[in-house]
Amino acid sequence: MKKLIITILLLLYSITVFAQDIIFGKVNFNSNNLNVFFSVTDIKTNDIVEALKRGLEGQVEYTVQIVEDPLLPLMPKEIIKSITVKKKVKFDFFNKSYIVIQAKVPISFYSDESLIDELFFNRQIVIEDGFKYRKSNYLIRVRVTFTSVKLYFPLNIIFNYVVGIWDFDTGWQYGPKLVGIPYSE
Repeated sequence: MKKLIITILLLLYSITVFAQDIIFGKVNFNSNNLNVFFSVTDIKTNDIVEALKRGLEGQVEYTVQIVEDPLLPLMPKEIIKSITVKKKVKFDFFNKSYIVIQAKVPISFYSDESLIDELFFNRQIVIEDGFKYRKSNYLIRVRVTFTSVKLYFPLNIIFNYVVGIWDFDTGWQYGPKLVGIPYSE
């Protein structure tokens, strides 16, 4: 029983120590679209880069939602609009570059810093026709997940905890209400 309690406390401590956070940048309306800029902080970038260089593949998923803020605090939030963008990343040993694939279009990056900037810093998500959701009780929330490739059986059982050590999930981070967002050209 004592070992179980210690294990649970260590897991909770490790989750809070390595927790990632989302910082919202400029959020504005441009014509009829809503532009959301954000960055992910507190990432173990060196570990992710080394894992990619050793042959692991990863996938980053950005989810931006417009949700209705209920009047009562414990009521569930209704999802009004949701946008999900997925990017796959792997290292090309022959060209010594990182390949980021979004919507089946590969882009090569030749430095570690440019890859990390592309994946986690100053990301822009555009929500088309977002201006019609500009109401006082609607707000934005963002979630970013990074998962490494899942191996086949029996390697998935053997390396489950080693391969997934760099995975993270920011959880839902709430941004500004849509009614207070400025309109810019």
